Amino acid sequence: MRDLNDFDILILPGGHNSGPDHWQTHWEAAFSNMRRVEQDDWEVPIYADWSRRLTEAVNRCERPVLLV
Repeated sequence: MRDLNDFDILILPGGHNSGPDHWQTHWEAAFSNMRRVEQDDWEVPIYADWSRRLTEAVNRCERPVLLV
């Protein structure tokens, strides 16, 4: 079994992002290898922009990627 530290983990919040008490926010703070993929507008997401941001985030990763 592999360890979570073997991966770059990208957090992909749903609509409206994840607030300060959301589990995704807590995990992001707890694990140094987790990063949120930010968007320009969480209220009105545009697929092309979201896809570009995700692709850029994956391309910056140096280890195998997990999407959460």
